[in-house]
Amino acid sequence: MQVGERIIVDERIKETTKKVEKVYREALPKILQMPDNVSVERKETENGDLIAFCIDWRLAHDWPEAQRKTRPILAFCKEQGLYVVESSISPFANVFPMTVSKSDAFTKLRKEMGVTGPVIYLGDSEADNPAFELADISIGIKHRRTVPELLSKYVLEFFELDSFLSKLIEADFDFRDGMIARNIR
Repeated sequence: MQVGERIIVDERIKETTKKVEKVYREALPKILQMPDNVSVERKETENGDLIAFCIDWRLAHDWPEAQRKTRPILAFCKEQGLYVVESSISPFANVFPMTVSKSDAFTKLRKEMGVTGPVIYLGDSEADNPAFELADISIGIKHRRTVPELLSKYVLEFFELDSFLSKLIEADFDFRDGMIARNIR
């Protein structure tokens, strides 16, 4: 987490960077050989140490086929002792060295920043649900082809995100009901 200029790193990360890097290097050639816009995103510390990565197929033309092709890679990551967060309908999977909790991160970040007022939280997968429940204003981002079970108060299409953020900035971050649609579950 970065709070201002300060970087807060979970101590367990230091012990796992080599392991994550090794698995990433073995999985990367397989990911790069995949057709149809399957990509990988590195998640690094400020020093460039790899702490996690995401295999993403949201730009693929055939999501089910892209997901099917990533399954052996994700199984390999699990076999190597990494923690894979995936869903049957979200177009990506995150690979971590340990179990992560977005509600724990939300609570810690709020405390570290000294935030006592309302918080807006945006997320796009079921993994965000624990943080949605803690946020004062929770906004689920829907991908065009899939709608995961998001427990957010509001919902926004991915392609509307840019426009919404511009409106929010223009409103000096004063979120108003009606800026976007309520999430109907």
